[in-house]
Amino acid sequence: MATNKILSNKTQQPDPEHIDLSVVIVSYNGGALLRSCLQSIYSQRTAVSFELIVVDNASAEDLSIMVSKEFPQVKYIQNDANVGFSRANNIAIREAKGSFILLLNPDTRLIDEGTFDKLVSFLESHNEAGAAGTKLVYAAGHGQVSAGYRLTPLSLFAFSFFLAKISSNRFKGFGLHPTEKTTIEPIPVDWICAACMIIRREVMESTGLLDESYFLYGEDIEWGCRMTDDGWPLYHLPDIKIEHALGGTQPDSENPSTTWLDGFNRVYFELNPGASRIYYRLVLGTGFLLRAILYGICTTVSSNPWFFNRRRDMTAWSKYVLLGPKAKASQ
Repeated sequence: MATNKILSNKTQQPDPEHIDLSVVIVSYNGGALLRSCLQSIYSQRTAVSFELIVVDNASAEDLSIMVSKEFPQVKYIQNDANVGFSRANNIAIREAKGSFILLLNPDTRLIDEGTFDKLVSFLESHNEAGAAGTKLVYAAGHGQVSAGYRLTPLSLFAFSFFLAKISSNRFKGFGLHPTEKTTIEPIPVDWICAACMIIRREVMESTGLLDESYFLYGEDIEWGCRMTDDGWPLYHLPDIKIEHALGGTQPDSENPSTTWLDGFNRVYFELNPGASRIYYRLVLGTGFLLRAILYGICTTVSSNPWFFNRRRDMTAWSKYVLLGPKAKASQ
């Protein structure tokens, strides 16, 4: 299947000797979401030349038929097994020809015109920046955790007991605080959510690719902290929005996934060798419990399902952190 040297009829024809941007999408099931993502890409006007590489991690459905028929510009790589998010991205990155690499989830949609142009322009005009990411939002407009700061005992405490909310300038939680997202200025961060993350090629040459020992979750935090440790600043760009279904390709959405907490746990203790596990469980678990209580109060005065879902998620995460995997098994 041909690489994307022929773009949408709304885009400019790229120089065959140069590609500005390589867009990498790792897909696992969720064909409808992947189609929507690709449609949102090719419906945009863009000045940058780009190629698009889809790596399929052995989906149950044969996505190659849909991709080859509807998006013949895409380079499609089929894995024989689900090799994990990090390894699948690395496979595509090694094939990529662009000066910049954009990791993009299949459950995302571009909603701001010129998204690729803005991302590439930022890195071209900020030579010190190693990577950047956009603001991630739900379809209803609610913001998501799109980036954040290094995981430390202090950032864990600041998140759990709302210090980051009270004074985000003095206390940094591990996730970028919502009040900081109201600005349109780039925000320096330590990690960026891999649902949408553009990286300078030189960064990967000096820092290395994603850690393939991470199967799913936590790999973007580890990678971002590794980049910043290597002297490459990272930035959150709140003036660019991308819609993200957040776990849209995962089944059983009625039961909140706790898998991400396993990756989070691993990164925390790798970044903080010898840190107290009791402190970690009590502080983080209490933080989720406090949020479950607050969202529960919100459900008594509002019928908005978002509050119910957040209470459900926070309750499940609190139990998982405080009680361990047995809490999930008992649900």
